[in-house]
Amino acid sequence: MSERSRFELHSGERQTGAELGKIRKDHVFRYECALECIQRYMGQEIEAGGLFGLDIFCATGYGTYLLGRSLPCVMWGIEGSEEAVRVSRQAYPNQNLLFSCKIYPFVLPQERFDFIVCIESLEHVDEYSSYFKMLSAALVPKGTLILTVPNEELLPLRIHKGKFHVKHFYRKEIEEIAHSENFMVKAYFGQNLYLLNEEAIVGNLSEEEMQLVENQDGQIMQFAMQKKS
Repeated sequence: MSERSRFELHSGERQTGAELGKIRKDHVFRYECALECIQRYMGQEIEAGGLFGLDIFCATGYGTYLLGRSLPCVMWGIEGSEEAVRVSRQAYPNQNLLFSCKIYPFVLPQERFDFIVCIESLEHVDEYSSYFKMLSAALVPKGTLILTVPNEELLPLRIHKGKFHVKHFYRKEIEEIAHSENFMVKAYFGQNLYLLNEEAIVGNLSEEEMQLVENQDGQIMQFAMQKKS
């Protein structure tokens, strides 16, 4: 499979629905959990308003929209697929939503964002340490990062066989990277999606079973972090 195909809308690595109701529920659950964490840890900032948020690798912008309609903010969604960005702009022409096509590596403005949502992107980046460092530098002091990654312990890369995944992560790895980049992990959540045997994914769980659970490891791990300074 060519490198170019990873940036096609229908590569298999992104949700393609043009409205929130057409997005698979497990993806929506992650953004809903991200929203709850931002509300939990940024109460004073939310009351003050005027926030600037980033949704990085945002696919068709459904999560960018979910956050933008619920928070007093401007949301910037970045995505590598030009097709997906076109869908985002057509589906969500809200004044507080911006969408851009950028293929990593790129540079983000430093200490500019009050919060960043990074859902299902770290596993696609070869230089994941540099990518994480860029996210840290782009956040304001005490800014919030919501990060979601597949869990190598419960969803090994060899079983998942994602077309463009380069790495799955252990929870301890993410916690160590976070510490090295001056973050405090405020909460973590586990989400299970699949029935597995030792060699492959053999089925899907029900939507009810796909809810994120705090303080529990899952096949997908979601972290809420605060930049210390």
